[in-house]
Amino acid sequence: MSDFVSLHRISVLDRIGFLKRVWGLEHSEPLGFDELYDIWIRAEYFNELKIKGLLKISYDNNMGGVFVFNTFDTSGKYKNRHQALALSCFMASMYKNSSAVVESPHESGGIFKVFFEYINDTEYKCTTINGIEVIFKFDASQPSQF
Repeated sequence: MSDFVSLHRISVLDRIGFLKRVWGLEHSEPLGFDELYDIWIRAEYFNELKIKGLLKISYDNNMGGVFVFNTFDTSGKYKNRHQALALSCFMASMYKNSSAVVESPHESGGIFKVFFEYINDTEYKCTTINGIEVIFKFDASQPSQF
């Protein structure tokens, strides 16, 4: 896991670059995070997340084998939208029983780089370079926040 370089890699910025070429957008200056996030929405890359229902998240705070899930907040207040970009990029790019390194701009600056794994149709795990694990879980009985 420590050798992220040798693993399959997908990138939010590569997807945006493709959209810019297809849509005929100019390649002037780099996009700010809010503009990038808006393009991601308009390109309907969050559709897979919408279909699966309410997204919940559990950080590496495993309490005796029980994961505590909280509703994923899509507002910019907590600066976690980079996780939604990375998850949706993984889900749109990979097949069941797969894994990949995903890179996404972080809304606080820099690049968010994690290793994503498919667990089952409702759960996905990502692991940071520092070894922190995050589980994303969908609840189809509730409407999506995307």
